[in-house]
Amino acid sequence: MHNAPSACSAPFQARSWKRTLNRSGKPAVRGSDGCALEMRKRFRAIESASAIGYEQCMIERRQLEVVRSEGFCVVPGLVHRDEIGQFEQNIGDLVSTFQSGGPDPNFREDPFVNLFANDRKSRDLLFSSMERLAILHRISARIEDDLRRQGFFEWTGMRVPLVWPDLRVDLPWTSRGLLPVHQDYKSAKATTAFRLWIALRPANEEFGSMCLYPGTHRQGPVTHDLEEPARPRIPPDLYDETEKVILDLPAGDGVLIDPLLFHASVPNRSSRTKFTLMIQLQDLATLILPGDPRYASFEQSLNTRLAAEQALVEHQQQ
Repeated sequence: MHNAPSACSAPFQARSWKRTLNRSGKPAVRGSDGCALEMRKRFRAIESASAIGYEQCMIERRQLEVVRSEGFCVVPGLVHRDEIGQFEQNIGDLVSTFQSGGPDPNFREDPFVNLFANDRKSRDLLFSSMERLAILHRISARIEDDLRRQGFFEWTGMRVPLVWPDLRVDLPWTSRGLLPVHQDYKSAKATTAFRLWIALRPANEEFGSMCLYPGTHRQGPVTHDLEEPARPRIPPDLYDETEKVILDLPAGDGVLIDPLLFHASVPNRSSRTKFTLMIQLQDLATLILPGDPRYASFEQSLNTRLAAEQALVEHQQQ
C-alpha cells in the first residue's frame, strides 16, 4: 500500500441549492455556504492528483468506508494519459474512415457526431462494436490487476470476481439515452457489486455528467415508477433533490459507486461528444437469481424497459 494521500481526504464544500463535486474537493461553482459545514462532516472528497501522480491514484481500503456510508467516492487517475491518447486516436481513426460528406456545421469541433447521425441500424451497430474496442478492455484488465494487487477483492469479500467494461456515449444536445433518477437495475447482477464510472473526456454540467444522491443506497432496492416503460424512475418522494451532487471531473478521473445509489444523467450541452467508461466489479458468488424477492423490483423494471425498447424497434421496422 502506497503512502499517497487518500483520494477521499479533502473537505467538501457545497452551495446550498446545487452541489458540484470536482477532483480538488471544491465546488465547481461557488455559492451559499449554508450547507458547507454539514457537507464537510458527511463527505471526504479528493486532494489534487497532480501532486500524487496518476500511476499511484487507485482505491484505498478506507475509501470503501466512504462508499459504504455515502454510496460513492471520487478516485483520480484511474485511466492514464497514454490510455486516453490511445482511445482518442481510435476515435479519430473511426471518423476519418467512416465519415461521409462534409461536417455538420453545428458540430465542427467534433465530427464524430456525424457518425451517429445515420440510420438506427448503422448507429446501433457502431455503438455495440465500439464497446469492444481493444483499448477499453486493456484499461479494464489493467485496473482489475491493480485492484487485485492492492487487495480490493479481498477487502470487499469478492470470491469470484466479475469485471467487464461498458461504454457510454452522450452526443451533444440530445435526450437520447438520458436516464432519470434510478438505481442500476439493469447492470446489477450480484448483491456484492460496485461500479467505476470514469470520464474519458471531461464530465461536468456543460459536457454532460452524472448526478448522485448521497446515502440513498442505504434504502436498498426500491420500486421504480414504470409510467414511462422505457425509462423507469425512482419516485421523487424517496429522495431530496437539493442533496444531489453533480460530478465535475477531468478525463481519467472517476467515481466508485454502489449500484443501489440513486443517480441520473446530466445532459451534454456542449458541441462535443462525451465518452464514459464504466467498469463493473461484481461477485459471481453472490449472483442475484431470478425470483429473488429482494430484487423483484429490479427484475420488473428491467423487463418493462426491455419490452418497451423492443416495441419501439418493431414499430420503426414497420
